[in-house]
Amino acid sequence: MNLVSYNDNRCDMGQKRAEKFARETKQSIAYVIADDRTEDTELKKAPDLANRKKQWLTYHDRKCANMPGKLPLAVGLKLSLTQHVSHKHNLLRYRQGTVVGWVCDPREPSRPKDVDCYALKYMPLAIIMHFDLQEGEDPWQIPNSRFKLKPGDFVVRPWKAEKWYLDQGKTKGGAKATKLIKRRQFPLTTGDSATINSRQGFTEHNGILVSFANMVRGHNNDDDGLNGNTAAIAAYVAFSRTKSHKDVLCMNPFPKELFQQGPMRNVDLLLMKHRKDPRFQDELEKYEEEYIQSEIRKAELRAEKRHAGKVAGGEATLGISKNTTGM
Repeated sequence: MNLVSYNDNRCDMGQKRAEKFARETKQSIAYVIADDRTEDTELKKAPDLANRKKQWLTYHDRKCANMPGKLPLAVGLKLSLTQHVSHKHNLLRYRQGTVVGWVCDPREPSRPKDVDCYALKYMPLAIIMHFDLQEGEDPWQIPNSRFKLKPGDFVVRPWKAEKWYLDQGKTKGGAKATKLIKRRQFPLTTGDSATINSRQGFTEHNGILVSFANMVRGHNNDDDGLNGNTAAIAAYVAFSRTKSHKDVLCMNPFPKELFQQGPMRNVDLLLMKHRKDPRFQDELEKYEEEYIQSEIRKAELRAEKRHAGKVAGGEATLGISKNTTGM
């Protein structure tokens, strides 16, 4: 299992591993394309709506109601559930299975030959998945003469159209998102990669690969990534998914300072409050003042970056103008 910090990295890594699996097993990947429809009047009238829909397919599934834009299919490929499909059989979100096969729409053209991948023109009627029994789980088998299901096989059908918003998190002043999109797709996504947070509570018996890429901010907290405390917690969650350190492989180096920051101030303050420590109020005021100064410093750094970008852009424009005049 590959554990990463961000969903963009997870989806990118999952697609690459799916392509590698298909090459190794000498298969062609069939992509199931999500069906996005909007009820927003402005979007409906947009002349470039078709191109916008293609762009939406590149977004990670967590942004689009837990439905991937392009779902790769190949026999034996690992996929993970993105919805609670069956409580009776404990087929809940994040559970992993392997693809046994899929049932194409009767209108689907014959599969192209000698291609590495192709997109299905119509959404399949069903995908047959196999789920291994988990520890303490009783064996189960679904009777189905049509698909001749074996123990652990389950028929996954296209999920009902789920809502997501194109402007989610982008509105100003806390305004409600309005650009509604409804996506129809299978509740599945690539299964060899996951975010660290999504694997909390799981034990990975086959070992893990942990990527710290883009995970840790610089000491001034103005770089992309998580802040020191958050990154340390994420690292702890990742490393504790296995029963032995021998089952953990770090894919890239990380600063040792990540684990040398001492106790977290906010946790210490919470414990002081519960203990009714007389120093709590003074320490809280000191913490709040430090936090305010830290936020002010971050705002100043962002303003400096924007100013530097504008100056650089102006100089570049001026250089072009001079060269044009010289011609």
